Amino acid sequence: NMQNDILKARLKKQRSILLELELDLFYIRGGVTSEGYKRPIVPKLLILMNHTNGLVISQQIVSPNQDETQLILDFLVEFILKYGKPSKINIRLPHIQRTIMELCRVCRIKVFRQNDLRAIDEFKKEFMLRLGF
Repeated sequence: NMQNDILKARLKKQRSILLELELDLFYIRGGVTSEGYKRPIVPKLLILMNHTNGLVISQQIVSPNQDETQLILDFLVEFILKYGKPSKINIRLPHIQRTIMELCRVCRIKVFRQNDLRAIDEFKKEFMLRLGF
């Protein structure tokens, strides 16, 4: 589609930046009561972090009725348009890898799948402690 081609061209033109990111999606323990849901929902947190210094770049709570795939793509596209193309993205989940592969191929961003995401795992530990888990 024409709009996709225009977006691809814009993304390709973005400058490359020497930055390693971590991208993950995980359940936030403990249910949250929300209007429109009979039972408490267990939301997920979509998070993008700087692998090197452990800073959170972007985060968003994902509710069950949201399109996860589209959110992940939008998250990454927004980052690239704002800051440039990172050199590397570390991810843990196979479905995130499948979701971002085409975008990363177009932008020539290396994607590595690994179980240990140092920055995100540290963030998760702190996050859960604050929530009292």
